[in-house]
Order: sequence, then structure tokens, then C-alpha cells
Amino acid sequence: MLRGVRQLVGFVARAGADMVVVGSNRHSSLHNLLLGSTSAYLTSHSPTAVLVARAREGAPVVTPQPAAASMTGGGAAR
Repeated sequence: MLRGVRQLVGFVARAGADMVVVGSNRHSSLHNLLLGSTSAYLTSHSPTAVLVARAREGAPVVTPQPAAASMTGGGAAR
């Protein structure tokens, strides 16, 4: 987990982003102690502002799906 978050912080710095928006799950303190918290690491180490958002209790969880390559012609949509 930590390696990926460090890479994200580096990417944010290189990209010159104005803000990082990250979701947060409700984990126990023990979970965060043993595994760490991505949002806590970002708020401490990001070179820019970090917005940590939690879904409203009872709201449906929506998982974003990657765009199909055939829909974008194999390249990034602009």
C-alpha cells in the first residue's frame, strides 16, 4: 500500500495538481494501525490540498468501470 501511495504523491507533485480527492472507508483504529491509512498518508505528505470524502451512510456504492478501449479508439478521450 505504502509504495503505491508514495508513487501517487510523486505523480501529484510532477503533474502540478491543484488538489487530490480521495475516498475514505470507515475502518477500525486497529485496521489503520496495522495497515495504515491512504487518506492519512496523503494528507500528511501531499504537496497540494487533499479533500477526503466519505459516502453518506446508506448511499449505494458505485464502482467506476474503466472505459473500453474500443469506445475511445484505443487512445485517451479528450
